[in-house]
Amino acid sequence: MNNIWILAVIVGLVCLVPSGAAAPESPVCTWYFTAVGCSNCADIDPLVLGDWLETYPDLVVIEYELYEHAGNAPVYDRFIGQYNLEYGIPLFFISPDSALRGVRQITREGPTVLNGIDGEVGVLHLASLRIAELEGSPKIWCRDRILIRSGAGGDDALLRQVLVADDVGVALEGHVVAPCEPDVVKRSGSGVAFDHAVRVEGWIVQWRGAPLRDPVSPVLSAPSGESRMMNGTAPPHTLPKIVALAFVDAVNPCALAVLALVLMSVMASSAGSPRRVLWAGIAFSAAIFIMYFIYGLVIVSLFSLAAEVAGMRQTAGLILGSFAILLGAAQLYDARVAGTGKSVTGMPEGFRSTVSRLVASISSVPGAFLIGMLVTVFLLPCTIGPYIIAGGVLSPMGLIATLPYLLLYNAIFILPMLAITAAAGLGLGRTERFSAWRKKHLRAIHALSGVIMLVFGFGLVTGLF
Repeated sequence: MNNIWILAVIVGLVCLVPSGAAAPESPVCTWYFTAVGCSNCADIDPLVLGDWLETYPDLVVIEYELYEHAGNAPVYDRFIGQYNLEYGIPLFFISPDSALRGVRQITREGPTVLNGIDGEVGVLHLASLRIAELEGSPKIWCRDRILIRSGAGGDDALLRQVLVADDVGVALEGHVVAPCEPDVVKRSGSGVAFDHAVRVEGWIVQWRGAPLRDPVSPVLSAPSGESRMMNGTAPPHTLPKIVALAFVDAVNPCALAVLALVLMSVMASSAGSPRRVLWAGIAFSAAIFIMYFIYGLVIVSLFSLAAEVAGMRQTAGLILGSFAILLGAAQLYDARVAGTGKSVTGMPEGFRSTVSRLVASISSVPGAFLIGMLVTVFLLPCTIGPYIIAGGVLSPMGLIATLPYLLLYNAIFILPMLAITAAAGLGLGRTERFSAWRKKHLRAIHALSGVIMLVFGFGLVTGLF
């Protein structure tokens, strides 16, 4: 009988303990889709990845950055499809019933949802999160620390403990780690600094506070080049893409034909003065360079704006690749009909007479520069295709980071112009001979450009590039 009473007392005491204390829930996991370079994300990143982590210590934010990490786009796509959401970033997902999108909704409704998150249906708790199986390149934020994927695999139990432990160093004791220098983790419009960092089982752990108790640990192999892209600015293979597109644009027969007309006009008005021809060609090429550089900034900005407003980033590769394939097919068609006047990539017939009149009016070096700036408007229909694709490729980087690539693109674009100018101005060849050569090899120029664009387009569509 005494044993029965003792058991009853124990059961009663257990029942008096609040359920939350008896079986506390682990932190709640949320998903945050953002992008470095997105102006709206710049307003929300400091809130979700800063203030809320301090206000809600049991909040875990799984961040997927979309502009600099192309591999995260499929994760975003599946999220949108699975939960029937609208495209657009920033997107803060708490549960199927609480998916907040845009600056206004996140700032207004976020605190209310987070304050009542214990009663939220469908939330995922950290104890159930399989961290090692997360797709893409996630960054997992909690309190004053972050997990950054640097390779494959990972020990779920250890990684979960690292996120919630009062002392990260204690959580890592007894595990193989490699101390490393902490990187500033990029947010849109800012960065977050940490005091310490280690590599552990496919992840980088960064945190603020006390260092490791035992800084001497077995060193793991360095992460692959692909995984070190986490703080980079350029998508994979950006440089060869830009060089290939610039090459196709540089050998465009349309632009080279206009240059030949410019040089012949200057030669006719200056009694064939080589020096004047040389400077006129340089001035014309400089005008093309400046104007096309400005056009490039506009194109990149428009792509970035479209990505913010319409959520196009996740389908950009497909759109740009399809456009490149169409351009390649058009170039191959022009190769077939070269010399017949049926070109589909050349300057529209209505523009040609206007351009001819403008070019014929050139009689000085300043005139060549001014006319060059005007002529770019008429050159756009036959030269803008590869440039649009290049702008789409560069747009995930943010406007400032694209500047070196735009400079390189346009330097390659005007390189043939400068070569022809030098040949004519230095007496190494007559402009008429170049015009004849261009007409003779027009078919080959179109064919080569078409093949390059087709290969490039299929690479973008299939994800090879």
